[in-house]
Amino acid sequence: NYTTAGTRISSNSENAAFTVSAAANYSGTDAVKYQWYVDGALIENETGANITLDNSTVGSHTVRLVVTVGDIPYFNTKFFESETYTYGKYISGNVSMNGELGAEDLTVLRKNILGVNSFDELQKLAADMNNDKEIDIRDLISLKKALAK
Repeated sequence: NYTTAGTRISSNSENAAFTVSAAANYSGTDAVKYQWYVDGALIENETGANITLDNSTVGSHTVRLVVTVGDIPYFNTKFFESETYTYGKYISGNVSMNGELGAEDLTVLRKNILGVNSFDELQKLAADMNNDKEIDIRDLISLKKALAK
């Protein structure tokens, strides 16, 4: 059998390293192969059930795992794909995710408050300037104050 516990991993810690585990469990005797993809690109040297990533780039990144069991096509090959893991680094107030605070962030946050756009998990964390778990006018005011400094 095969199980996975996909999760969203978000952090604003500079260069924080963390591990994502596939939690793959196969009870047969066939060879199990792991292939990790980060933002759609295969990571060549990562072939185990865990991958360690760093959080050095601002923005949202996706991690996907493909597990293949067996080598004989059409007979005993089993293909399993994990849930998608999302992680990334954010700067408080930087809802545009361009790496620096600016007027664009005010526009994007204002549109979100008005219901024009929606935020992914990292943008929600970046938008909640006062850490009250709500995105509202108070966060917009806090962002304006941060930009005025």
